[in-house]
Parts: sequence; structure tokens; C-alpha cells
Amino acid sequence: MHALRFVLFTTLVVECVGESYKMRKDGYTYEWHPKEAVRQYHSSVPVVLGRYEKELNDGQMYTNGDTCGATKRSTFVQLKCCDGVCGDEDRYVLYDIKEPKPCQYEAVVCDAMLCAEGPSSGKALSLNEIRKLREETREMFYHAYNSYMTHAFPAAELRPVSCQGGDFSFSDIPGLTLIDTLDTLAILDDVPQFQKGVDAVLDILDDFDFDLNVSVFETTIRALGGLLSAHIFASTPKYGFTAGGWRYSDGLLHLAVDLAERLSAAFPEDQGIPYGTVNLRYGVPEGETPVASVAGAGSLSVEFLIVSLLSGNEKYGRIAVHASKLLFDFRSHIGLVGKHINAKTMEWTETGSGIGTNTDSFYEYLLKVYMLSGSGASWEMFEESYEAVMAFIADGDWYPDVHMKTGELQRQRAEGLLAFWPGLQTLIGDHASAANTMNALMSIWRDAYFLPEGYDYKLRSVGSNPVDQSYLLRPEFIESLVYLRKATNDNSWLRAGKEVLESIQTFCRTPCGYTSVENLRDGKATKQDLMPSFFLSETAKYLYLLFDDALTKEGHWVLSPSDPWVFSTEAHPYPIKAMQNLVTPNISASLPEGILTARPSALRECPAEQLWVQSYNPYYVVCLATMKSHTARRRCCTAATPANSYLQDTAGVGCSTQFSDLDK
Repeated sequence: MHALRFVLFTTLVVECVGESYKMRKDGYTYEWHPKEAVRQYHSSVPVVLGRYEKELNDGQMYTNGDTCGATKRSTFVQLKCCDGVCGDEDRYVLYDIKEPKPCQYEAVVCDAMLCAEGPSSGKALSLNEIRKLREETREMFYHAYNSYMTHAFPAAELRPVSCQGGDFSFSDIPGLTLIDTLDTLAILDDVPQFQKGVDAVLDILDDFDFDLNVSVFETTIRALGGLLSAHIFASTPKYGFTAGGWRYSDGLLHLAVDLAERLSAAFPEDQGIPYGTVNLRYGVPEGETPVASVAGAGSLSVEFLIVSLLSGNEKYGRIAVHASKLLFDFRSHIGLVGKHINAKTMEWTETGSGIGTNTDSFYEYLLKVYMLSGSGASWEMFEESYEAVMAFIADGDWYPDVHMKTGELQRQRAEGLLAFWPGLQTLIGDHASAANTMNALMSIWRDAYFLPEGYDYKLRSVGSNPVDQSYLLRPEFIESLVYLRKATNDNSWLRAGKEVLESIQTFCRTPCGYTSVENLRDGKATKQDLMPSFFLSETAKYLYLLFDDALTKEGHWVLSPSDPWVFSTEAHPYPIKAMQNLVTPNISASLPEGILTARPSALRECPAEQLWVQSYNPYYVVCLATMKSHTARRRCCTAATPANSYLQDTAGVGCSTQFSDLDK
């Protein structure tokens, strides 16, 4: 709630308050209650000038007010930039209201977030403000981390309201949050705490010989991924974490290989789609369902590939990448995959297709396996999947669920998980689409103070079921902010990060950490007593990187373009060049072969009926047909461009009638 202040104009007084916004004009008091009503007071009895009906491009429409002669009163509320009104910290100000026609009112509301200097619809912050936000984020991390180590370790997770340890039903591994968090300590350049954390993990774990059923997906991205990235930091002197005579003898890598071997039992006969659950001691539990989610089965490839690269055993990468390819091979004729598939019959049991729940990281890992290994097949699969998503799922700036075989809309629901997509788009150079979706998602954040699990973007409403009304401290929106700010060098995106930090600090902080919240539909943000391990592994890490990287020209070293890193879906970083140098002929041969490896670099041209688009591949310029079906897709390439060069401008490059036999 903002402090009460007044700004005087002749007969108009603007009053800045929190949840309702008031002004006085010509003897009347007016109140704007966002998405509720507009009211006029001349005495103690209000006159309703309109009740919220819908969102418009430049404001909100309020209709069905109190009776006014033979009609009902209505008000159009225009949202606009009025820079400096009531100070920068007040987002909204009811600035003016008039009645141009009888019973039809027009109100002007100043929205500070519309005073944009960049595409994020927010003004750029000063270096001093950014520095303060970085330090506030650092304090946030240590408040949560120290609370976990004090009140919960070696339990899997922290219960931040009751100040005690708790289990994680999908992977109740001892010390899970610490394992997931080690590389955040490295990114914070906290050498003593990183070394202490590694030693603590090795003190409680000799191996993973537990009679414990775990989710293969959650254990892979949190535990296996955390062990691998922390091992890279601990074993590579140039990163500076071996200082002070600290001894490290590859203990984390030994744990990672042991865990990968136990998780690989989920793959039937080392091939095919993995089961979703495995017992770390006995293998696949009796009666385990063969139905697998696309994300769960198709998002193991980065971590398993890293195990192969670091251990020299090609098996792990091979089985995980092969599973991703199998899922892709069973896509529909328009190039979409469903959400769940029966691994025995290879029949789709859930034919809804989207980029959120149960599919999100499948797309992400197709691209990132390519980035780590140079696998042409991974690029081909990603490229075709991306085109299908943009052709059949994208609804303007939103991504609902559609039927995988027809593209028919099934749910106009925006999920919090889809916020990773703009970050993925930024990685491939599709900055405009990324920025548009980020601004759309930011509008949800402003409405709900969070990005809820589910949101109806047509009705502008948080979902009705309890899960939809939750914010689970998720990082995906912040992750995309990091990529987009870095790629565009536009620091106005930092203002969105500031809003995220403010929401978390205001509603989620407890004496013992940070908690997820629920009841967002009612505006209550009730604390849940749950701090997922990814809050420290991802959310705090990405927020810190967002602000820290903007403070110097060079930026944070883990985001350096001269020595690039790939972040896993759990935000565990892996150095691209170092990993590519470990791709042996044996490992390379175990990965599917791609079309790009056979594609010539000489100039080739596209048929005139095809559309020119910017390349999504840093090595090629591509012409794409307007996509009506999967089989209609045809491509061709111009000469290869320098490595790591993202093409930004295709002006002057055209398509002609020639077409290579390779692409017919």
C-alpha cells in the first residue's frame, strides 16, 4: 500500500493509494477499482459509473453501471503514460475523468509501466538501482539458503513457514536442495560456501543405493544435473573454486555416474521410451505404467549426454537422445507431438499439444543437445518442431493447447511454464516474437502480482482450479528476461525483473526462507509452506544474473559470448566449448545423423512462392514455405555464415525459382 499523498491541479485532486485509485473534481470524488468498478461520490451514496466488462488494446471497458435515464452508465478507462505523476513508485494514478456524452464517461489512468524506453514497457533503471537490486537478490538467496542448511539439511526440501525439513515426493534424495544449489554458489563466486557445500554432499552420500522410488525426470534435472555442473566447477582450476588448498577428487562425478546408471534402468533394454519412475536399488517398480509424458521422457538428453562426455561412456547420451528422437518420429502429420504416449504401443494417450505442462523442456532439449554436441539431427528436430508450434499452436502472442492432429483449439489457457519459450526464441534469434510474448506475460504479472500456473488470456482471469491459482516460485519468466536483456542489450527489461523481485519479497518471504503462494484468483496470495529446490537453483540464480550482467560491459562470466554456456532446464550451466571438445568419434557415432551435415554451403535459392524468413540457425539462412501441413514443408539455404554469427538482417536477400534436388 502506497503512502497517501495529494497532487493539486485547479479543481482536480489526485489521490495515490494502493488497491483503489481516487480523485476529486468539481466537487465530486471518483474511485477506480481495477477490474471491478468505477464510482462517483457526491454524498455517502456512490453512483456506479460502470462495472468491469473487458480488456481493450489501450484500456478497460466498464459497462452496466447505475441507471441513467433510459440507459445504463458506462466508462472507458484509458491507460497511458503520464511520466512523473505521483512519482515513479506509483504504478497507477486516476488522473482525470469527464462525461463527453450523457451517461458515458471517459477516465484517464496513468500507468507508469507504459512510459517505455524499450520494448519491455518499462523505463531503464540507473546503475545504482540495478546494483541495489542485485544485492537485494543476493540477500534473498542467502536468507533462503542459510535457512535450508540450518532448518532442513539433509532433508530434500525446506518448509519455510514451519521452519523444518520436508520430503519431495518425486525425488526424496538426501540433500537434494543442496545438490541443486551448488552451482548457484559458484555463479555468486562464493568459493568458501561452494567448497563447504561440495564437502557436505560427499559427507552424506557414498552412492545412491536407496530403496527409493523416484521420478526419472525430476531426479535427472535436479540431482544428476546439479552433480555434473558442480563437478565441472570443482574440477576445473580456471574457474577458481580449487583455491586455498581445497582437495577434490571427482567425488561428484562418481556420484553422477552411479546415479545415471541407476536411472538408466528406466529405459527398456537400453532403448525406447523410459518409464517415468524407477527404484534406485531395484529398477522399474512392478506395475509401473508405460504411459510417459513427452517432457519427462524427452528431457533427459542434456544431463545424460554430459555424463557420457565426462565419463567417456556413450551409453547414457545415446539412450536419452534416442528417446527424444522416438517421440519426434511419432509426431503428427502437421509436426506436433502430444503430451502423453504409451511407451509399449507408441499410441498417444493425450493428444493435446502445447508448450507448457508435459511438453515444455522437450523442445528446449532438442536445441540444447545441438548446442552441446553439434548433432545435426537434434537441430533438424528442433527446427521442424519450432515451425509447427509457430504455425499451429501460436495464437498471437499466446500459446494455448491444440489438438496435435488438427491444430484445433482445446484450451485458451496460458500456463506459467510457457514463460521459458521467449528465452528459447531469443537463443535462436527470434527476438521480436520473444519480446511480444514477454510483454503479454508481464501483463498477467501486473494483474495477479505473479505468473500463476494457469491463466485464461481471453477472459484475463486466473484459472478457477486451485492449482491454476498458485505461484510455485517458478523461474521461467526470469530466465527469459535474462536471455532477452542479454541479446538485445536493452536494460529496460530489468524493470520487469524488479517487479518480480518486489512480488516475491512482499508475498513469499518468511522468517525461514521463501514459500509458494496460492489463492491468487482472490488476491490473497496465501502462503503454502513449500520452497522447491529450484527456487535456489533457478529463480534466485536467474534474478542475480539478470541484474549482475547489466552492471558491466563484460557482464557475468557465465553469460560471456566468448566462452558460452548452456543452461539446463534446471538452470545448471555447462560450458559449450569444453563439452564439444569431449565429443569423441564414438559418442558422435552414437547420436542420430542429421540432414545438415550433408548440406552443401554453396549458394542455393528457393522457389518464388516461398516466404523469406530470418534463419533460426546461426549457420544458415532459410526459406520456408507457408506451412499448411508437415509434408508441404520445404527448405533451402544460402552460403553458410561464420560460426556463432546470428543473422539479424535479411534485407536484400530474395528467393528465386531454383530448388535443390536434396530438398525435393
